[in-house]
Amino acid sequence: MLECKVVPGEPVPLGRRWEHHARRVVFDISEWVRDFGPGSVRLLHQRQGDAAPYPVAVTRTDADGNPDSDAGTLVLWDVSAADTDKPCHYGRAELRYYAGTEGAEEFLVKSELYKTSVLDALGASLADAPEPERNWLDTLLDAAENVDSQVSAAQSAATAAQSSAADAADGANTASAAAIAARSAQEDAEAARDAITNLSVSVSVSALSPGSGATVTKATDAETGAVSLAFGIPAGATGATGPQ
Repeated sequence: MLECKVVPGEPVPLGRRWEHHARRVVFDISEWVRDFGPGSVRLLHQRQGDAAPYPVAVTRTDADGNPDSDAGTLVLWDVSAADTDKPCHYGRAELRYYAGTEGAEEFLVKSELYKTSVLDALGASLADAPEPERNWLDTLLDAAENVDSQVSAAQSAATAAQSSAADAADGANTASAAAIAARSAQEDAEAARDAITNLSVSVSVSALSPGSGATVTKATDAETGAVSLAFGIPAGATGATGPQ
């Protein structure tokens, strides 16, 4: 596709009669965006002999070619067979720029008129050119379909995000419970360690009557945890008196 950059004050060549998407007209509106801020554009075209102008479908990009419908500085018109259906030397195009404060209705702040020209061709077209308004309407319908697709994709993404958030919440609850259990186990282990480290044991032994059974008694101090073991050892029987 050939690109034709519009030069202020000079006619805009649209190509030869019945040519379709062979030429792209590029309007530079960087000064308008700079002076009035983000806004929207409208392009009207009136072929020679037409009673009234018709709207033209355009796109906007930034200087690097990235789509930007609000602040793009380049307006692109892909010339269709409907635009070149009538040869003319004095067609007219008007580019309008609408802007407004945030949240308010946009209003016309700048416009520019251009002359357009279409070279004649020999014979007749092999196919009837569509009505120019149809091209504009088809573009709007395509844009609406793209918006519907984007909305569906956004809804799917939102559902997936909600599911992920629920999974993350469940995981967080499980992790929190595990952390509490680990902390409790740590505290129990520390208590056992302290009990062993601070263990105090005292032993006492007493003699029991001969012939009685040996005993052991354990006592634990409720405050200090000290353990006392009392062993009872039976005394031996008295032996016979030895020779004198």
